[in-house]
Amino acid sequence: MFWINPADWNNASSAGIIDFTNASATQGVTIYDDGVYPTKLNARIYPINYFTSSQTVNIGSWQNWTLTRTVATGSEIGSALTSSLRWYYNGQLDSKLATGSIDNITASNVNLSIARSVPWGGWFSGSIASVYIYNVGLNSEQVLIDYNIKAAKYGLPTYTASIG
Repeated sequence: MFWINPADWNNASSAGIIDFTNASATQGVTIYDDGVYPTKLNARIYPINYFTSSQTVNIGSWQNWTLTRTVATGSEIGSALTSSLRWYYNGQLDSKLATGSIDNITASNVNLSIARSVPWGGWFSGSIASVYIYNVGLNSEQVLIDYNIKAAKYGLPTYTASIG
């Protein structure tokens, strides 16, 4: 989960927001601005998964983004839908992707970079605040609670959870 206020977007430099990868970019995740999808937020989950937001990134305003991963357990392991990724924008589900299998990050040499894309070398232009990395996958209610706690600080509305 993170808050961004971009000063620029789609500058074609693969500007990183969060990079949590090993030196060879074979494990981890990079969240970045990519010229292929110029108005969207992109995630690369190594080694093979790419995931793009549906919502447009807004220049010059604070916004909250959360990327979650769920992993199947028990009898679901080995099924066609063993894992999924979800983008949340301002506490609300933006998009989801069934991915099959996603490896856990097990490398001991995974590093965290904020505002930089290590694999491509691009730097984020703007402000980044309140970056959280959890060791569990948040559900939609937890994402909304986390968003609502800080929304007023960034001049954004709060929302209530839908029942049903």
